Amino acid sequence: MTRLARLAETMPTPAERAGRAEWAQAALRAWNGYAPTAAGQSELDDELDARWIGGRPARCPAGALVTA
Repeated sequence: MTRLARLAETMPTPAERAGRAEWAQAALRAWNGYAPTAAGQSELDDELDARWIGGRPARCPAGALVTA
């Protein structure tokens, strides 16, 4: 089996990713009340998309530069 094939086997399906996202949001909501509005969620999604596409470095809440 090629390295790429082994990697592909470890990739979660879209349904698995959605389930993990729902679980993470529920855990955050229970822990600290995290409950973004639809507009807030869309803004976060857009920011993540821009980071994936543009390779822009992330900034943590304190403003310090975080490199991935």
